[in-house]
Amino acid sequence: MEKIQVPSLKGARITRVRMLTPAEQKQIGIQAIGYQQPLVLELDTGVRLLAVRDQEGNSFGCLVGIYRGGQFDVSEER
Repeated sequence: MEKIQVPSLKGARITRVRMLTPAEQKQIGIQAIGYQQPLVLELDTGVRLLAVRDQEGNSFGCLVGIYRGGQFDVSEER
């Protein structure tokens, strides 16, 4: 992936959680396969975050949260 300057993530707020669109998948060059449902975290800085398997972008990953000693899957807001 090309290195670019981005706003700091420190202090940024998540404004939306949604699924990655087919157009965005094409833009970044990763195609969702079968059960994969890539999530996007949109920040108030304009930054969009998503989980990928590795730094080369070889497939999507999932977001997992930890809260009060438990673990949960992060999913799209409904």
